[in-house]
Amino acid sequence: MTPDDLSWPVVFSGGQVIRFAPADDFGSAYFGGPLEQTFSGQTFGPEPLHRVFTFGPGGLPQPRGHNLQGRLSFFYGMRYSGCELRYKVPVLEGVNAQFVQDYSQSVEVDQISPSESSADWPYIGYPALLPYVPLQEVSRTSITPDEFASDYTWQGLEGFNGDELVVVVPAIARLGVSMWGRSGDEEAVQIVFRYSYRDRVIHATNQCT
Repeated sequence: MTPDDLSWPVVFSGGQVIRFAPADDFGSAYFGGPLEQTFSGQTFGPEPLHRVFTFGPGGLPQPRGHNLQGRLSFFYGMRYSGCELRYKVPVLEGVNAQFVQDYSQSVEVDQISPSESSADWPYIGYPALLPYVPLQEVSRTSITPDEFASDYTWQGLEGFNGDELVVVVPAIARLGVSMWGRSGDEEAVQIVFRYSYRDRVIHATNQCT
């Protein structure tokens, strides 16, 4: 397995890698689609962020003491060259579970760099929304954190010991639009999201060959 073999998003959680593929029906997992959220915290602009991936972690293996339920939304600054993004996930602590308050539609941005979008990045005329593609889980495989980092990402995951939920989104060829422009798509740029169960923060970066 190498990152080149990825066609759709994959998720690591609790020692398993979960692979997704397009679905015929609507469900809780999907690529792209409307943004819906508003953002506070660090200011950025003028272009908005993009919704990249959405899914529900309920039923996944999770670190001890965690039972995250609800819908996790993964956003990224597609119009921000070399974007690094951190934002808080609103979570309500329950008796035996933690519930993502995604319906609040308000997200606090801790960090975004650069904070100014580019008119021509990744190319002029970039779509305001990434195409909406319903997804379904197609497989689960046990894997160590080191194996996941080496097999599914181009540059590894610094400090990763398996206690985070990680999403890797490859450059997807079958969208009808280019995610990264010709050169970025050819380099197979991938977006890596790391959700900290402890801090309830998503850290998003990109990697390439």
